[in-house]
Amino acid sequence: MVNKQKLDKIDIKIIEEISKNPRLTLTNLSTNTNISRPTLTTHLKDLSDSGLLIYEAGLSLKTLGFVTALVALEVKQEQSRIATENYLIHCPRVKYIFRTPGKANLHVICWGEENSTLIATINTFRNMPNTEVVSTLSLGTPIFGDYIIIPKQRSKDNPCGNLCYECNTYLNGSCLGCPSTEAYKGPLRVD
Repeated sequence: MVNKQKLDKIDIKIIEEISKNPRLTLTNLSTNTNISRPTLTTHLKDLSDSGLLIYEAGLSLKTLGFVTALVALEVKQEQSRIATENYLIHCPRVKYIFRTPGKANLHVICWGEENSTLIATINTFRNMPNTEVVSTLSLGTPIFGDYIIIPKQRSKDNPCGNLCYECNTYLNGSCLGCPSTEAYKGPLRVD
């Protein structure tokens, strides 16, 4: 049984094997780990149900040549921090959000197809109430550990509430738009 505080030897063995090849069948995983299928299935379910083992699919930022940045934000009030986190959580261009101590109390890793779209994304952060962009650091294209999750459906509305069709950077071609909307003009668009 999985405990959020501690993994057992079987859990570690399963995770190590899956990390080598996430596409293994249960039969192959059982054979490679020398763990019976019923035990393996129980541990996989427990790991997954507890949120410790995550199954995700996405596209490689490195292979696509997309760029990333680290953005440090100072959010001045607790209610504003909650609203800002909610805004960022729903932005498909945000990969990670961290709460940090100090003046910059939120750090965000975000991505764009190219620098101008990444800059346009960062500029939307400047419009959030009680939030200041303290610093930005261009991280370039990842060399390890990269992927992005692609939204399943395109909608007319941006999750952040901004409208691409009303944005100057979108209208002048400096931004490809939000990948979760019908306005998106980038290489991930499906017509």
